[in-house]
Amino acid sequence: MTTALRAENAVFVTQDSLLLVGWCVNDLDEAPFLRINGKIYARIPPTERRADVAENVGGRPDALTGIRRIVLLRPDDADADRLEIELVLLQGGEETLSNKLVVGTAAKNIHRVVRDLDDNTERLESRYRWPDNLEAGLTSVILGVYNGERYLPAAIDSILAQTDRNIQVILVDDGSTDGTRDILLDYKDQDARIELILKDRNGGQGHAINAGILRARGDLTCLMDADDLWYPQKVEVVREVYEEHRAAGLYTIFQHKLNICYGDEVSQHEFRDALLDGDIINFSRKEKIWIPGPFIPTSGLSFPTEILRVAFPVPRTFRICADGFLTRAAISFGHSKAIPANLGAYRIHGGNSTVGNEAFDQQKYIADVLVPEVNGFFERKNIDLRLPIETRSYESVPLNRLVPVRTGKGIYYTGEPRREARGIEDFRDIHKGKRAFIVATGPSLDIADLEALKDEITFACNKITLAFDETDWRPTYYAIIDSLVSETFEVDWSDLPSVKFFPEDLKSRYRDVPNAFFVKNRTPIYDGETRVFEFSKDLSQGAAGGFTVIYFLLQLAYHMGIEEVYLIGLDFSFSYKALSGEKTTKGEDVIVNGDEVNHFHKDYRPAGEKWTKPRLDLQEAAFIKAREAFQGAGRAVINASRKTRLEVFDRVGFPQLLHARQQQLETLRFVGDIYGGVISADYNSVIEELRVRGWITPKPERVDILHDGREVCSASIELEGHQNPSLVSGEGIYIWNATGSAPIRSGDQLRVLLTFADGSSSILTSRVETRSEEDDLKLAVRELHSRNRQLQQRLEAGTETGRRFTLDR
Repeated sequence: MTTALRAENAVFVTQDSLLLVGWCVNDLDEAPFLRINGKIYARIPPTERRADVAENVGGRPDALTGIRRIVLLRPDDADADRLEIELVLLQGGEETLSNKLVVGTAAKNIHRVVRDLDDNTERLESRYRWPDNLEAGLTSVILGVYNGERYLPAAIDSILAQTDRNIQVILVDDGSTDGTRDILLDYKDQDARIELILKDRNGGQGHAINAGILRARGDLTCLMDADDLWYPQKVEVVREVYEEHRAAGLYTIFQHKLNICYGDEVSQHEFRDALLDGDIINFSRKEKIWIPGPFIPTSGLSFPTEILRVAFPVPRTFRICADGFLTRAAISFGHSKAIPANLGAYRIHGGNSTVGNEAFDQQKYIADVLVPEVNGFFERKNIDLRLPIETRSYESVPLNRLVPVRTGKGIYYTGEPRREARGIEDFRDIHKGKRAFIVATGPSLDIADLEALKDEITFACNKITLAFDETDWRPTYYAIIDSLVSETFEVDWSDLPSVKFFPEDLKSRYRDVPNAFFVKNRTPIYDGETRVFEFSKDLSQGAAGGFTVIYFLLQLAYHMGIEEVYLIGLDFSFSYKALSGEKTTKGEDVIVNGDEVNHFHKDYRPAGEKWTKPRLDLQEAAFIKAREAFQGAGRAVINASRKTRLEVFDRVGFPQLLHARQQQLETLRFVGDIYGGVISADYNSVIEELRVRGWITPKPERVDILHDGREVCSASIELEGHQNPSLVSGEGIYIWNATGSAPIRSGDQLRVLLTFADGSSSILTSRVETRSEEDDLKLAVRELHSRNRQLQQRLEAGTETGRRFTLDR
């Protein structure tokens, strides 16, 4: 009898699974066991004949079998620095033979290994050993929980109370340290449908869902969060819809509406007003929705189990928001089916991982986790799709329900509970550090200027919609606060995809407007007969009045983290013939319009239309308060109107803003496999010095700056102190700086010629921003004021000693 055993190789497929390759010669036909880091995992059955090895070990070719098995690691082994992998042969209960393979895990490159593996092996339907057959009619429910003892019993009770009793309930404890596990064990003793998976270490939501998918036996799987609720008919309704469409095999995700539960009180508010339904991928391509979505949260999602197996595993980087991966993976294979019924409730309780959690950075999650992981999945599955969605023209299958609205610059509002304070809070610092434009409607506004703002964050108001016949530009955000404007002006909301903001006193009129949010009004403050103005820095606490919608928009911009606000079309002047003798509900004088001379469009106010008399004196007092608020935070409001009588804010010419530094900093240019951009291109007209700065990867041999077809300067190149792991090149970011002299005007185009070691070259372009010593002085003054305030704050907090410096203008 000849017996031999060999573990030849182990290759990581994901962060917590590996492909084991080996062989075994054993005349007794005993399958070996797998042991990893001293723990028995499973018996490894032979999968193929390996006659090529038989002669080397003296065995019969028909007795030698190959081993090829995907192994899902336990959490502690997946996190270990090294793995000792052993094939062990037991005969008569005793260990007779073993072979060990040691694998280091610290430097594993998951995506590269997967690509290599796919290139050199046959494509497998599944790399995982699933239960043999899915049970038709059985619905598997997966609930993962980590330290969720407070709301867990209510969630489990709502599952067990389903009218469809044919369910498999998979409860996964993701290493909880509170009383969660005791609760799960108690429920396991009460209902035979419950299956427990108890993990010793916390691996995150994605890892918990993976454990549930491996156990699921039903042909339909519903996901559930441990702090949410289901209504009794939830599974029954979803099952009926699934069965109705199952034969066609068209739908790969089912989602239904959810009410919002505030603490322990279920409300009639809906988490999402409308659901995506249909061919979402093609619709996203047509409508330029770069990240398909949004979807309903986890507790409203169901999938055919076979789709979850194809998508498996959820990458472990999804410690939260794992549904973001599953939904995008699922729609790459089919359509979404929306069920327009509230079948459960999403609970908001102050401890949510996303909604209401200030530590959750949605944009960072999208950029650092969602996009790269979903694209990795598409690549592994040979799916011709990448995020962000390409926006070239496709024939699209339209969605038959309302879809979310694009809000400008690729930013989407997805936080979603429509309770106003919650919604407003989700906009806090969404544009932190960015610049934005507030578009007023004075006669100096040139509609042609709006074309230049298509890639900017913009706020607009009132009858700016009159410009839409002459421009494709649409504002990112839109607002009306005047009751007379709301009564006399009908808006075509279908042509205004912006996120909209209204005061609460207009809620009855605009309640059904799509993508709308309502902000409460703060109570005005008076000192005797004198109005005392305040500036709200937190709109969840309400907006302060300033006798103009522009003041409301300034508070919105501050709340969103805007660093520099530019005002255009704010002439700050008006004329009228007579008062009407009427008053608004707020006691303001009403005037009757004559000829239109106060706004940018001849049809802005027809003759005879009533409107509130502007109080420029009070507006100016409010604007002073806004200036103080922005300056106090090291930010700025700048008046870029072509004509204006408002002297509260610093002035700047509008044309020189079109290609300013902030826009260049945000612009990412893709040139083949080259990633780079121009950070700034400044020309000091006093000393005739041009300075251009940018970044690039991989490193070029030369960087030359060209103007009017001739070289004006070359750049020095240096490696930045950090690396960006999202860059395909794998290199660090190289910063280049160029200084030269040339007669250049504001707005002139520069070309940056990049030459690489292999002789190839690429071009970047940028516009020049002309600067003077006066501009530099203003920036220096602003910076000094900002540093001075920061120092004062530290002194007042007792964290630093010293003295405060003052600066006289």
